[in-house]
Amino acid sequence: MKVDRYLCVILMVCFVALPLISSAEDKQEPGPFFMPETRFKFPSVVEGTEIVHDFKVINKGSDILSILNVKTSCGCTAVFYTRQIPVGGEGKITVKVNSTGYGGTLLKKSVLVETSAAKQPDVVLEMTGNVDKFANITPDKLVLRGNAGEPVSGSVTIAPDPKYPFNVLEAKARNSSDIQVKFEKKQENNTTTYILTAENLRKTPGRYYDVILLKTNSPIKPELEISVYGQILESKKKAQ
Repeated sequence: MKVDRYLCVILMVCFVALPLISSAEDKQEPGPFFMPETRFKFPSVVEGTEIVHDFKVINKGSDILSILNVKTSCGCTAVFYTRQIPVGGEGKITVKVNSTGYGGTLLKKSVLVETSAAKQPDVVLEMTGNVDKFANITPDKLVLRGNAGEPVSGSVTIAPDPKYPFNVLEAKARNSSDIQVKFEKKQENNTTTYILTAENLRKTPGRYYDVILLKTNSPIKPELEISVYGQILESKKKAQ
């Protein structure tokens, strides 16, 4: 009798466990993946250049590899990637970085890649390199602040970088109703600089924003932009 009971228990355990084993075999875990490189050091570029690089992804697992998500570190970085990679196949993650605003610095950006791999599903990709200034602009923006009815102006010095020489051909305000713009070229000790002057035209109190557009003869950067912030106060006569 005891033998029969033990036999029944064993048969019941096998009956219950069999579908679980079968189910586990049907659901194979995604296999590993391989990336020949996770860091890319780009050569020096001039500010404003878009750096583009493809990171290769190889599926060495036994199931389809899905790239679930790619998170960037800032808005200046964009990504495009292969959504699914078959067994033994290759895909890529394209990273684009805009270097505007990073002149004179070491640019370093990273993206986090999330995949369906069972082991080490996440990987961080990194792009780094030096960004040269196209020109030294001092100050980098203009603030015109003063009383209505009085002269209000400001100046900016523009010095082309020796690696990227250029001439300024034209300077104009995007909205010519608020400011008047002129520039002067200066040459001293084989060094060229430009003095850009903006004069307020607004006669009534208030704030405004404008952009000075500088046309150059450089194919690298045919146009430069300088922001202008205006704050015109009540005239001293009215204030009294």
